[in-house]
Amino acid sequence: MINRIAIIDDDEICQFLHKEIILKSGVVGSVKEFSNGLDAIKFLQVNHSKSDVLPEIIFLDLNMPTMDGFAFIEAYKKVAPTLHQKIKIFVLSSSVAKADIDCIKGIPEISEYIVKPLKKAKFEEIVKMCEVNRPVIRQETYERSIRIDQRDVG
Repeated sequence: MINRIAIIDDDEICQFLHKEIILKSGVVGSVKEFSNGLDAIKFLQVNHSKSDVLPEIIFLDLNMPTMDGFAFIEAYKKVAPTLHQKIKIFVLSSSVAKADIDCIKGIPEISEYIVKPLKKAKFEEIVKMCEVNRPVIRQETYERSIRIDQRDVG
């Protein structure tokens, strides 16, 4: 299960449709929406140490007012080292311009470029990919770390 997803898109209709697809999947706890990159960056900065608040996935539009997707990515690169959680970013854009797609391919912080609209099958694929890549802490490793922590305290 994915606990939190953020959608950064100035188009309210796209926000609504994508949120519906995500929530109807039944595998996401909550969806937070931002109408521009600046509001999203401010949210990440304020909540950088709150793993229970930060999104696990961001769907990012490119063409927005105030701060577009490209400016968001540059700002995110500066904020990312302070975040207490790894966030996967998927560009979700109506742009089919080869220049936009090629530019995004060269950015390691971006997991994938998806042309709008987000479809149910694509979202399910993303969830499966994120579940597979999620770190798993084995019980024996967890118990060993508890014993080590207790020795440090005692």
